[in-house]
Amino acid sequence: DAPLRLRVKIGDATVFGRAEVDYYTRYFVGLTDAPLVRCHHAAADETHYHLLLDDLAATHRNQFEVAPTESYGRVLVERVARLHAHQWPQSPPPAAALEAAMQSAYEGLPVMLDAMREGFTDEDRDRVRTLFDTLRPRLLARSADPEGFTWVHGDLNPGNVLAPIEGDGEVYLIDHQPFLKDRIENGLGVGDLAYAIALWWPSEIRRACERGLVEHWHGALMGRGVRGYPLAKAWDDWRLCVQQQLFVPARWCSEDDAVTRMRWVWEPQLRRLLAGVEDF
Repeated sequence: DAPLRLRVKIGDATVFGRAEVDYYTRYFVGLTDAPLVRCHHAAADETHYHLLLDDLAATHRNQFEVAPTESYGRVLVERVARLHAHQWPQSPPPAAALEAAMQSAYEGLPVMLDAMREGFTDEDRDRVRTLFDTLRPRLLARSADPEGFTWVHGDLNPGNVLAPIEGDGEVYLIDHQPFLKDRIENGLGVGDLAYAIALWWPSEIRRACERGLVEHWHGALMGRGVRGYPLAKAWDDWRLCVQQQLFVPARWCSEDDAVTRMRWVWEPQLRRLLAGVEDF
């Protein structure tokens, strides 16, 4: 029953390590309905890793060119919940690891604030500056409480979600590639939702759907046996994690010339996040 079409992916292990190999061969062994593309072979050495995967191009596409809807969001967060529940609970990241993961964002902050002189208000700049002043201590304080922490994908942008081109069918989550330099394997599970939705969805759609999607994700966790994490706490974590996504545009601005070259990515992200912060 071998498939007729296969796809080989080769990655740089010096940048990403072997996390993507473990994604297919270790993390979700025994999870029969894991939303993972079928992997026929995977291996890594000190320089590279490779995956041999089913090629789904004939039936699935990524979601960059597809407008998000609440019904799609419900499918997405339920698939994410399958992965989260299978690894629930996990210990919070150590403070040193969390600090290291935040470093590039704080390095990019002054560059981003300077770039915000064009197209943003002084109030926007002040709000970003104030949030960065509070985020570090709030995230460190939140990591002292283990409730809500699990394995996280970390990069659920629309390009890493494969959904059927037509009709219903399985949705797959691909490209788990955390950078070795600031890798956080465990985090607040709802942070995966904040990255996927608050960072990438139009604000009006996020605004209309977010509470229902957090509730649906939480209900899916409970249905898979997760206990001790109340919905009210999940909603508080959602609001914190939406603010935490401000690190993403700031990280873009920490890279050489990306503040200009990638402005088409980070500026819309920043505007969506500021809208979310203002809503809260």
